Amino acid sequence: VGMPIPAGGCVVATYILSGYSFPITAVAVGTAIVAVIMYSEIKFPDFKGKGNPMYATPVVISFVAGLYLLYMRPVAWPFIIMFTYTLAGILNFMYIKATNKYSILIVDKGVSLYMSSYFDIFMIPLQLLIVFFTVYYFVISFFGIFGRKRDEKIKTPEKTFAIIVAAHNEDRVIGQLVENLHLLNYPDSLYDIFVVADNCQDNTAKIAKDGGALVYERTSTDEKGKGFALEWMFNKLFAMKKQYDAVVIFDADNLVHLDFLMEMNSRLCKGERLIQGYLDAKNPNDTWISGVFAISFWVVNHIWHLAKYNIGLSSVLGGTGMCISMDILRKHGWGATCLTEDMEFTMKALLEGIPTTWAHDAIVYDEKPLTFKQSWDQRKRWSQGHFDV
Repeated sequence: VGMPIPAGGCVVATYILSGYSFPITAVAVGTAIVAVIMYSEIKFPDFKGKGNPMYATPVVISFVAGLYLLYMRPVAWPFIIMFTYTLAGILNFMYIKATNKYSILIVDKGVSLYMSSYFDIFMIPLQLLIVFFTVYYFVISFFGIFGRKRDEKIKTPEKTFAIIVAAHNEDRVIGQLVENLHLLNYPDSLYDIFVVADNCQDNTAKIAKDGGALVYERTSTDEKGKGFALEWMFNKLFAMKKQYDAVVIFDADNLVHLDFLMEMNSRLCKGERLIQGYLDAKNPNDTWISGVFAISFWVVNHIWHLAKYNIGLSSVLGGTGMCISMDILRKHGWGATCLTEDMEFTMKALLEGIPTTWAHDAIVYDEKPLTFKQSWDQRKRWSQGHFDV
């Protein structure tokens, strides 16, 4: 076998993290090349004695190439590390073939005694770290499969909510969401719907206003993105005469379960302050891409979010279906303006000792990508945002 599958995956994953923007065709060709290498005769150093010994010439050439790439784009260092490793394996194999050198492994009772001591210093701790997290996630997942934490729900509406939708050119879907939010099983006097028409060039603001939402139009050429729009709207809320107990954030392409606010009211009354609702799929049957996304979210909802909530660990905000107590925003501010503002605010709150809890019955239906290109762009944006955080 050739390059180990984890290494091939890391080459692709770190490319995404690094923020490169190659044409999609180039990405497809590059991925195919990596796949071919994985099944070729090229044996990379596997740090267990089964790969080719590394020679100085190809290692130095690869190292110099890596340094050049690092000089050209320092932010891409994760990709450069994996690329340099891959290039070293390819050139090393070509060097062995060209110079008629062959791997000589000393084998005693089927166990290779050859070790690359320089690589072991780095790779053995890394492998131990990978094993630790693998076991950690595996064990946690069981707590989400077998049952849920019992909790008695409070069914008396008490808390007031400001529902915020940050929308950029969403006239295709904003009307459906506003209509949906007016139908929630919660007293109208206890919640208001705010739509931030953020740098819109279509009819988003008009459609939302006609539907009964309170519309605030925002235009900014420098501070673009959902995180900036939310921070701008939070400052508007702070200055209002009417104050709210919590804000709830949705994306414009969502639909919401009618009991969503009732579930969040119950959690807030019990003292929870930062809450993530159940992330369901709005369009699981549209294409196989949206179907796969839906399955992945269903699985993560149980073996990650629910599992961690059941054993008292902090979950993580998901970008939509989020409920945040206003006292958190007043005291600590928002300040989450990167590509994944949800993850950024989760980490910010956790550093202040505020965990994110999970409301399994507060369901929001999120629209999933329909095509591979859409899913690629979305995942790339998320990956870059997570890397920034």
